[in-house]
Amino acid sequence: MRILPLAEFTSDFPEDGVEDKDGVLQFGGRAVTETIVDILKGFGFRVSPPEFDEHGWGFDFWASERRFWCQVTALDTFLLSCEDLSRTLTEKFFKRPPNAIYIDVMTRLGEALGHHPRFHQVRWSADDSLRSPRAASPVQFDD
Repeated sequence: MRILPLAEFTSDFPEDGVEDKDGVLQFGGRAVTETIVDILKGFGFRVSPPEFDEHGWGFDFWASERRFWCQVTALDTFLLSCEDLSRTLTEKFFKRPPNAIYIDVMTRLGEALGHHPRFHQVRWSADDSLRSPRAASPVQFDD
């Protein structure tokens, strides 16, 4: 089993990019990010307020005391990246299977995004390269 941590999708939210007080453009995606935050809160997870940086809107959330990080980047489409920050170096080095909580989080998030009326064409991948296959679900079972 493996997790595809990157979703690409479109949305029918209006463009919401703005310039800050220094004239720096904050790319859109705030409404998309806030909707994803609301979905995660609806699952009962504790979620930090989203913060903007040069890559988009990022936030942390906790599921069963396990810490995760997400970032929404607005391009022609939206990119959502979700990472399990509690994964240890040992787990990564020995390529251990994903933690059961991460599997549950990503399954629920994938289903919620796929069924949300304002998100469209949601496809998950291992990375953002053009060669990375896209899937309808972030959780992939080995054959």
